[in-house]
Amino acid sequence: MDERRISKVAGVVAIVLSVLAAAWLAFWPCFYQGSSVKVNAQTGTTTTRTFCTSLIAENGMRVALYLAIPILITTVAVILARAGQRRPALALAFLFLGLCVLGAFSIGLFFVPAALVLLVAALTARTPAPAPA
Repeated sequence: MDERRISKVAGVVAIVLSVLAAAWLAFWPCFYQGSSVKVNAQTGTTTTRTFCTSLIAENGMRVALYLAIPILITTVAVILARAGQRRPALALAFLFLGLCVLGAFSIGLFFVPAALVLLVAALTARTPAPAPA
Protein backbone atom coordinates (compact mmCIF):
# COMPACT_ATOMS: atom_id res chain seq x y z
CA MET A 1 0.00 0.00 0.00
CA ASP A 2 1.51 3.33 -1.02
CA GLU A 3 1.81 6.35 1.26
CA ARG A 4 -0.97 8.31 -0.40
CA ARG A 5 -3.46 5.50 0.18
CA ILE A 6 -2.30 5.11 3.79
CA SER A 7 -2.74 8.84 4.32
CA LYS A 8 -6.21 8.81 2.78
CA VAL A 9 -7.42 5.80 4.79
CA ALA A 10 -5.86 7.10 8.01
CA GLY A 11 -7.50 10.48 7.45
CA VAL A 12 -10.95 8.96 7.05
CA VAL A 13 -10.41 6.72 10.08
CA ALA A 14 -9.25 9.72 12.15
CA ILE A 15 -12.40 11.68 11.30
CA VAL A 16 -14.63 8.70 12.07
CA LEU A 17 -12.88 8.08 15.41
CA SER A 18 -13.17 11.74 16.32
CA VAL A 19 -16.90 11.81 15.53
CA LEU A 20 -17.49 8.56 17.43
CA ALA A 21 -15.63 9.84 20.50
CA ALA A 22 -17.62 13.08 20.50
CA ALA A 23 -20.92 11.25 20.07
CA TRP A 24 -20.05 8.79 22.82
CA LEU A 25 -19.16 11.60 25.19
CA ALA A 26 -22.26 13.60 24.33
CA PHE A 27 -24.80 10.82 24.70
CA TRP A 28 -23.25 8.25 27.04
CA PRO A 29 -25.91 8.06 29.77
CA CYS A 30 -23.47 7.58 32.65
CA PHE A 31 -20.70 10.09 31.96
CA TYR A 32 -21.40 11.61 35.35
CA GLN A 33 -22.09 9.21 38.19
CA GLY A 34 -22.82 10.19 41.73
CA SER A 35 -24.92 9.71 44.76
CA SER A 36 -26.81 11.96 47.10
CA VAL A 37 -27.56 11.26 50.72
CA LYS A 38 -30.61 12.65 52.47
CA VAL A 39 -30.93 12.43 56.24
CA ASN A 40 -34.33 12.62 57.88
CA ALA A 41 -33.79 14.67 61.03
CA GLN A 42 -36.91 13.35 62.76
CA THR A 43 -36.29 9.64 62.30
CA GLY A 44 -32.53 9.65 61.82
CA THR A 45 -32.77 7.50 58.69
CA THR A 46 -30.68 8.13 55.63
CA THR A 47 -31.73 7.70 52.04
CA THR A 48 -29.07 7.27 49.39
CA ARG A 49 -29.85 7.93 45.75
CA THR A 50 -27.42 7.13 42.96
CA PHE A 51 -27.68 8.78 39.57
CA CYS A 52 -26.16 8.80 36.08
CA THR A 53 -26.38 11.66 33.62
CA SER A 54 -24.92 12.38 30.20
CA LEU A 55 -22.45 15.15 29.51
CA ILE A 56 -25.09 17.23 27.71
CA ALA A 57 -27.71 16.62 30.42
CA GLU A 58 -25.27 17.76 33.09
CA ASN A 59 -23.69 20.75 31.32
CA GLY A 60 -26.15 21.80 28.63
CA MET A 61 -25.88 22.08 24.86
CA ARG A 62 -22.79 24.31 24.97
CA VAL A 63 -20.80 21.10 25.46
CA ALA A 64 -21.57 20.20 21.85
CA LEU A 65 -19.45 23.18 20.77
CA TYR A 66 -16.50 21.93 22.83
CA LEU A 67 -16.91 18.44 21.42
CA ALA A 68 -16.92 19.85 17.89
CA ILE A 69 -13.41 21.32 18.28
CA PRO A 70 -11.57 17.97 17.91
CA ILE A 71 -13.75 17.08 14.92
CA LEU A 72 -12.93 20.43 13.31
CA ILE A 73 -9.19 20.08 13.96
CA THR A 74 -9.20 16.55 12.54
CA THR A 75 -11.17 17.50 9.44
CA VAL A 76 -9.00 20.53 8.63
CA ALA A 77 -5.80 18.52 9.17
CA VAL A 78 -7.04 15.73 6.88
CA ILE A 79 -7.99 18.25 4.18
CA LEU A 80 -4.53 19.82 4.44
CA ALA A 81 -2.84 16.42 4.32
CA ARG A 82 -4.82 15.43 1.23
CA ALA A 83 -3.84 18.73 -0.41
CA GLY A 84 -0.18 17.96 0.21
CA GLN A 85 0.25 20.52 2.97
CA ARG A 86 2.22 18.23 5.26
CA ARG A 87 3.63 20.77 7.74
CA PRO A 88 0.31 22.44 8.64
CA ALA A 89 -1.30 19.00 8.91
CA LEU A 90 1.48 17.87 11.25
CA ALA A 91 1.11 21.05 13.30
CA LEU A 92 -2.61 20.39 13.72
CA ALA A 93 -1.96 16.73 14.58
CA PHE A 94 0.49 17.72 17.31
CA LEU A 95 -1.91 20.42 18.52
CA PHE A 96 -4.62 17.77 18.76
CA LEU A 97 -2.30 15.46 20.72
CA GLY A 98 -1.43 18.33 23.05
CA LEU A 99 -5.10 19.05 23.65
CA CYS A 100 -5.64 15.37 24.42
CA VAL A 101 -2.88 15.55 27.04
CA LEU A 102 -4.31 18.76 28.53
CA GLY A 103 -7.77 17.25 28.72
CA ALA A 104 -6.63 13.81 29.85
CA PHE A 105 -8.48 14.00 33.16
CA SER A 106 -11.80 14.81 31.49
CA ILE A 107 -12.40 14.00 27.81
CA GLY A 108 -8.91 14.02 26.30
CA LEU A 109 -8.27 10.29 26.53
CA PHE A 110 -11.33 9.54 24.43
CA PHE A 111 -9.77 11.42 21.50
CA VAL A 112 -6.25 9.91 21.70
CA PRO A 113 -6.95 7.18 19.10
CA ALA A 114 -8.18 9.78 16.63
CA ALA A 115 -5.15 11.99 17.33
CA LEU A 116 -2.70 9.13 16.79
CA VAL A 117 -4.32 8.07 13.51
CA LEU A 118 -4.36 11.72 12.43
CA LEU A 119 -0.62 11.85 13.12
CA VAL A 120 -0.15 8.83 10.83
CA ALA A 121 -2.23 10.55 8.14
CA ALA A 122 -0.13 13.71 8.40
CA LEU A 123 3.18 11.84 8.44
CA THR A 124 2.32 9.82 5.34
CA ALA A 125 1.00 12.81 3.39
CA ARG A 126 3.11 13.69 0.41
CA THR A 127 3.79 17.16 -0.77
CA PRO A 128 2.82 17.55 -4.41
CA ALA A 129 5.62 17.56 -6.95
CA PRO A 130 6.44 21.03 -8.26
CA ALA A 131 4.95 21.88 -11.61
CA PRO A 132 7.39 21.67 -14.51
CA ALA A 133 8.57 25.03 -15.74
